Amino acid sequence: MFSSLLVILTPALAENRTASLAVSAVVVPSCTVQGSAISFGNYETTPVEQTSNIGVNCSQGTAYVVSLGGGGANANARQMSGPSNATLSYALFQDASHSKLWGNAVDSNAVAGTGNGNLQNLPVYGRIPAGQVVTPGNYNEAVSITLTY
Repeated sequence: MFSSLLVILTPALAENRTASLAVSAVVVPSCTVQGSAISFGNYETTPVEQTSNIGVNCSQGTAYVVSLGGGGANANARQMSGPSNATLSYALFQDASHSKLWGNAVDSNAVAGTGNGNLQNLPVYGRIPAGQVVTPGNYNEAVSITLTY
């Protein structure tokens, strides 16, 4: 008679070796900006006021400055263009009391802030002053928004 003997051999693990895997990333500051239109509606001779917002979304802790271009004029004398080269004066302010103009440079007429990773709305208070004698028709202007970060 034969007896069978089954032997299973497994290797013995007696030592460990370790190493590290380097993982890295660079988080760069990022920002986006968007503007909402200001529609003054009908103008006769009395002042017209409207409010809008500039939306800024910057990564957490990113410092930024927002300024508005003067369009066809400058920040102190903005003008919309109309029919037959006519113009309609208006102003854009940072505050509801209309005491601080939005400027077209990174200066005291720009708005500085720090991003928090969420949309931050900066108000724009528009005003067409009273008493302008202008040609009837449609008036408009594209104002550039500059976001520096």
